[in-house]
Amino acid sequence: MKSYKPKLNAGEVMLDIRGGLSDQDLMSKYKLSAKGLTSLFEKLVAANLLSREELDARLVFADSTIEIEVSSPFLADSQELSIFSCRWMFRTNGWIDSSPAFWSDSVFFGSWDANFNALDSRTGRVLWSFRSGDVIRSSPVVDNELAYFGSWDKHLYAVRVDNGSCLWKFKTKGEIWSSPRLDGGTVYITSSDGRLYALDGLTGEPKWQFRVKGATVHWAESSPAIASGVVFVGSPNGLLYALDSLTGQPIWTHNAGAPIDCTPTLGEQLVYVGSGSTTLHAIEYSTGQERWNRMTEKSVYASLGIAGNLLCYSTLSGVVHALEKETGDEKWRYEGAGGVFTRPVESGSVIYFGNSDSNLYALESRTGKKLWTFTTGGAVICAPRVHHETVFVGSTDGCLYALPLRLEV
Repeated sequence: MKSYKPKLNAGEVMLDIRGGLSDQDLMSKYKLSAKGLTSLFEKLVAANLLSREELDARLVFADSTIEIEVSSPFLADSQELSIFSCRWMFRTNGWIDSSPAFWSDSVFFGSWDANFNALDSRTGRVLWSFRSGDVIRSSPVVDNELAYFGSWDKHLYAVRVDNGSCLWKFKTKGEIWSSPRLDGGTVYITSSDGRLYALDGLTGEPKWQFRVKGATVHWAESSPAIASGVVFVGSPNGLLYALDSLTGQPIWTHNAGAPIDCTPTLGEQLVYVGSGSTTLHAIEYSTGQERWNRMTEKSVYASLGIAGNLLCYSTLSGVVHALEKETGDEKWRYEGAGGVFTRPVESGSVIYFGNSDSNLYALESRTGKKLWTFTTGGAVICAPRVHHETVFVGSTDGCLYALPLRLEV
């Protein structure tokens, strides 16, 4: 007869360890003997999920005489650790709504605990941490050995990727929810003060600013997008602006009829945005003329993603749609639970996106077939990123997860 070997989920175990669960509580929860607990720790270290330093800091129970009642079939010597589901995870003290960025083997991201973190992307080991004055919801951009990000303390920061020291910071008049973009040595950022700023990437000196707020609405959440010397940004009064990247002067505007909160998505000749009027718009770069539009079942707040010839978008209803990007014709849809707040991200013919139901989803881009899901301890409201054959995603459980591109199912 084949022996029964129950598996322990590595992600859950690491959440408990870094959440402060004692060794005795771990033994009780997972029905482990002292020997089984020691074996579990060693497997976590071998899988690069737990550092040797973290292990050494804990009380070793190898020679403990504590007796734990073990109920069949949970026999300590027959338990296996399910390590395929997570390469490593890192816990912060706040929600993670900041999609990570990368420089060499380092990964950078912010948290609602006001910290901007740099980790070794292979192991999750902390390299350094920089503390801002408030929540970091902004997704960073990295170039010139600098990481740029905004904070609710109203500042845009430029910190060095090697040691986390702040090279410069620029203060706006409102909280920064959006993410910066870098092009030609200039960093662009919108602020909730209703302005788009263009700053010198090395000094932080302002080059120009443009007012994107409406007549009565001051909020501006759309991050800029840049292509061919043109900056595209949405506004709360429903206008999509195309600005000259050198001067900030408008080239054209397009009225979507309702607030544009998402970041414009750029194709070869078209720029795509969703709006609060439950409409998707495809607009020509050069003229600002609308090529096509499509009604959606709910407002589109998340940015759109491009996968080959497909344009992918999501709504708060939990549905992900794939359209032919030149015509807007629907090719497939995937109906999930919860609401999708994140931009779908494509890599290797697979589309990844997060959901408020706590899951990261992986779909086949050609058909929309679900390949796998990974469950976190909270809503996944930031877009995942793919780097070095690894999917990185944050959650409102406060953890950043590093997952292999293909999970066992």
